[in-house]
Amino acid sequence: MTRAFAFCALGTLAAGCGGLGGLGSMVGLGPSYDTTAMENAQRQQQDAMINFTFRPGWKNLIDVQKFKSALAYIDAKKDEIGETNQKLYVEETHRESKTWVDGRITKLRRHLQDCKSQKDVAALKSDDFAYYFSFPPPDELLSPGPAYAWARSSLIDFEDFRSRKPNGETLLRPAIGAAALPPDDDGENRLFDAVEQLAFAASKDSIRADVDLALNAPKADRESAVARAKSLLAKWADFVKALPADGKPRAQAAEHEAALGKPLAELPRDLPELDGIDVSTALAADQPEQELRKLERTLRGLESKAPLTREARQKLYTLLVTVVALRNFQAGREEPDAVAELKGVGEKLKSAGGPAGDTRQFGARVQGVFDAVLR
Repeated sequence: MTRAFAFCALGTLAAGCGGLGGLGSMVGLGPSYDTTAMENAQRQQQDAMINFTFRPGWKNLIDVQKFKSALAYIDAKKDEIGETNQKLYVEETHRESKTWVDGRITKLRRHLQDCKSQKDVAALKSDDFAYYFSFPPPDELLSPGPAYAWARSSLIDFEDFRSRKPNGETLLRPAIGAAALPPDDDGENRLFDAVEQLAFAASKDSIRADVDLALNAPKADRESAVARAKSLLAKWADFVKALPADGKPRAQAAEHEAALGKPLAELPRDLPELDGIDVSTALAADQPEQELRKLERTLRGLESKAPLTREARQKLYTLLVTVVALRNFQAGREEPDAVAELKGVGEKLKSAGGPAGDTRQFGARVQGVFDAVLR
């Protein structure tokens, strides 16, 4: 009877010790009953300690990603929680660490996939940028893996892309690193795809902007724009060569490199042929009207070689207005006749920056035609 009361005092047989009937039922059960009851009492006491003391402390560490500290906490409590629970919580801690790391990498990748241009990254506020791109030191992580190390080392490149170098060149280094990461379970490399695609979009926008600028820019600005576009394209060529020769990443990057080079075919060209146009010689010929008509045909033919540099267009349309005006005057016509033939040329000349050289060289009547077409 003394042992039965002792078990009741431990709270292990609360239901059975509720009254004298329960107490009486214990009489005569013997030593094996005493051992089982004691083990149950100890197990229940251990479970209570785990649920109300140990687990909250462990969970607090997990919630702030202190996974190594959580392992140390488990080790410190191993005698209280028992070997079986120790093993379970160690395994759970490793799972929690891996889940957190995988989640951070996935969050970064999905954000990169959502960004369609550099402007999407530049628009992020500092806190939002850090939320996606900044990864804490791995001191408290358990085997964070190569992708986590890659993300941390790539932060400076993403920062440069966001604020200092929007043309995508700073993403080529992390793209090379991403290509070397272990593939996804299905063999794809989605981190590489996301970074390389964003780099391509940014580089395409940059080259397109430089080519568009070059089309109507003065010589110095045009040459700077062309140099930038060609330099970026050269960086892409080096990038492609740095990727594994037999993999999908290289094929994808090579395709994008080819696409980036296409706008350079639109860059404007000079017209050295204009240096051979001699209006004075045509005027001095035996049949100046015919010679001027030949020059006009030549000039209109050269116009079809667009796109032309700003300076080439200036010189071309200046010569065309001069030649058409003089031809009309040689034929006995007046200024309005020449102006009628030059419809639209004045706007082209204005868009090129206005006449090149001295438009008064061939007299006041030719100057009058220039004044009329440029109104």
